[in-house]
Amino acid sequence: MNTIALFCKSLLLVSLVWLFANKLLAQVETVPLDANFHAQNIYEFLKEMRVKKILLDYRDDVLSLSRAEIIRHLKTIQSRWSDLSETEKKLTKRFQRTFENPEEHASDYTYFFGTVDASPNHFREAFGDKEKMLFYARDGENRLFVELFGELDFTEERFRNNAFIAQGGFRFRGTLFEYFGYSLAFVKGATLGNRQTMQLTRPDFLYNFKFVENIDGTPSIDFTDGYLRYQYEPKEDVMIYAQLGREKLRYGLGYSASLTLSGNHQNLDAIRFGINYKQISFTSIHASTSGNFFDTLGRVIPRGERYTKYFSAQRLRVLVPNWFAVGIGAVVVYHGRFDLAYLNPFQFYKFAEHSLQDRDNAAMFFDIQTHFLKNIEFQASFFLDENLDFSNLNKERNKYAFQVGMFWYEFLTLKNLSFVAEYTRVRPYTYTHFDERNSYSAWSMGLGHPIGANADEVYLKVAYNPTDWIRPSIEFRKRRKGNNIVDENGILIRNVGGDLLRPYETVQVNPIAPFLDGERVDTDEITLNLRLEPVRNLSFEARYGYQLQTFVTRGGSQSQNFFTVRFLVEY
Repeated sequence: MNTIALFCKSLLLVSLVWLFANKLLAQVETVPLDANFHAQNIYEFLKEMRVKKILLDYRDDVLSLSRAEIIRHLKTIQSRWSDLSETEKKLTKRFQRTFENPEEHASDYTYFFGTVDASPNHFREAFGDKEKMLFYARDGENRLFVELFGELDFTEERFRNNAFIAQGGFRFRGTLFEYFGYSLAFVKGATLGNRQTMQLTRPDFLYNFKFVENIDGTPSIDFTDGYLRYQYEPKEDVMIYAQLGREKLRYGLGYSASLTLSGNHQNLDAIRFGINYKQISFTSIHASTSGNFFDTLGRVIPRGERYTKYFSAQRLRVLVPNWFAVGIGAVVVYHGRFDLAYLNPFQFYKFAEHSLQDRDNAAMFFDIQTHFLKNIEFQASFFLDENLDFSNLNKERNKYAFQVGMFWYEFLTLKNLSFVAEYTRVRPYTYTHFDERNSYSAWSMGLGHPIGANADEVYLKVAYNPTDWIRPSIEFRKRRKGNNIVDENGILIRNVGGDLLRPYETVQVNPIAPFLDGERVDTDEITLNLRLEPVRNLSFEARYGYQLQTFVTRGGSQSQNFFTVRFLVEY
């Protein structure tokens, strides 16, 4: 009896410890897609572990993810310790210290302020290997983190121009009552130098109002994000969440970028809803964003004529464990009203758009991702923006895009080395709409793949982790594009479907739209990148880029190269 009693007490103690530990895991705020405060981004690492079949169901089709999900993935990786390389083990420990609760790594943290005892040597430890936090407070299940981050960028176009960017800000984040996550972040910065040079490494400036408006005495930039998230997990492998707010989102598959929602655009103010039930997941987004700031001739649109537009999408994903995952979804872009039909996630948006008199820009997408090979993954996506006309595939109404790619981890049996290859093709007029205000864009920039319509691209990337604080990579892009033909004043001469803001017009006599018609421009691009984190929370990035544009139609070519040094701090 004593043995049984002792066993029961031990079991009860283990159960209480397990329950307490799981309660500590309740961090439902999300991790930003561009969380580059380490040499390797956490989503890059999880992807590599997925391809290596350490993680059996890492969902990278809808990002970002909550910290609780990422913590579980890291626990799974840790459970396969013997299958990891030494660098992967170091990366796992590094990410666990960053994303798990500070109480679980108390000796590895230093706080400047907070209700938890701050380190008496925090100024000295600011340049040490401890995880650093500006402020941390905990009251039972409730947590508040205050993080300070800053960035200095210097970019030089060889023999031409240079640009300097300095920015900094704060992020307030945490979890309330176990189920509610929140985040509020804001950034303010100043810029000096050539504006076009800045855009080589910071294309997000093209949709920053203070930068584009450019009326301040000192050119400036500002960004803000924030959201409230509810996440409930009634049992293992089941999760329900709802989120309201703004953050960078990616929707759909794609190694270079997704055809559906790439994340290379203004961050969307969105209502997100999702259910993950074992091997099935369903998600929906209803978001708002801004219409064009400039017209097609580059003139600023008067303030009274600017408008809000809406982006709605839904996606169903089914996983066949150890074999593949398939997804199907629909998306609608519209403006001029707020329509409840697209707020309802349990309604097929494509058919709903028909019932609303076919006023909006609706599309469907399909994708598949393989899981049956260790270290090699294949995926393919198809984006259908209009009905297919098989009688002549060159007709303008054949608006579609497709993408096929491969991810090979431990490339050529070399540990910690990844290789990605992908081909993307976007037909003429894809992403356009007869009402240009419903174009698949925000701030005149595409929401889908960045190459835009009437273009294709070959994308190659090699990345390597020699250790947990160094990550070099090389990217190559070969892009072909057929641009609309315009005169020297920007007046349209011939529309070939190369501009998402210029739809096909019924007055055009010929409905044929051959691929790569118009003014052909070929672009070869190579980028060498090196990210370092020699001191925890202090990282450096050096990037060299070279671009060669060949004007196939007009003749001639031009080259451009640049070098960027970036310093980032996040405490």
